[in-house]
Amino acid sequence: MATVIKTQTYERWKAGSIRWLGRQVLLIPEMVLLPLVFASYFLTNHALPLAVAGELLIVAFILRTTLLWAAGRTWTLGQYARAARFAQASLRIYPWSADGVALLATVRLAQGKPELATGLFERAIALFPGYALFHVGLSQALAAERRWPEARQSALHAIALDDTCAAAHAQMAQIALNLNEAHNVALQWVDSGLAAAPLLTVQALLYTLRADAALRIEQRRMAQVAIDQVTMTLLDCPTPIQAELLYWLGTLRRRQGDTVAACHDFERIAQLDPEGRWVNAAWRARQETLLHA
Repeated sequence: MATVIKTQTYERWKAGSIRWLGRQVLLIPEMVLLPLVFASYFLTNHALPLAVAGELLIVAFILRTTLLWAAGRTWTLGQYARAARFAQASLRIYPWSADGVALLATVRLAQGKPELATGLFERAIALFPGYALFHVGLSQALAAERRWPEARQSALHAIALDDTCAAAHAQMAQIALNLNEAHNVALQWVDSGLAAAPLLTVQALLYTLRADAALRIEQRRMAQVAIDQVTMTLLDCPTPIQAELLYWLGTLRRRQGDTVAACHDFERIAQLDPEGRWVNAAWRARQETLLHA
């Protein structure tokens, strides 16, 4: 905890620096360039080249934000190849967009390409290191590669930047469970994540982790309540999140002894998210469930 507080103090000090301000400008450069262009336009007695430059900036901004929106939308539908094309097109317009790079990283992770996702998240962090969710994304990509110490460090970095980032708390709980640490540690991270009033998708993941930790300490009632919470919110989540939640629900139900429901969850992943990273894992889990039924 002392390490987190020390890192948090340092990161917040950096947030006041000129370098950090410059990185903020890199996120949406049009916010700075457009006023400068139009001010120069009026100061130079309506110079035509400046008017053209201003119009081109507006068109480029609208185009790249539309492409980013389309990439995010197609990602939520599980259309990862299209999402990647949209994100790459937006980056061709403005390669230094940290949001665009992070979105492409998210798509690559959903496709089951954690090595590519790791490199892209590192690039997004280099462009804008002060955003906690970029560090959470990097932690998720590293965890997918089973690089647990580095994944933990990235999640802690996210908490240092924003201690109310529920996704970072969820990631710490997941790492604790994967490393078979004391189950109360994972439950503490889950509780602190839920206390941060998370988004619906993060909340569902936190309840999945609570169910996992509860089953490990034979708290079956707590586990079932958490599973019911996930089931109620499942259909409101984007396709890639639904696939992940279904995989963990299937795993939990198998541990509860409900092999029929577990196989049903695993089968739904192939129908729902055939391009996603959970398809192969779900197929293997289904085969193992049938083998031991």
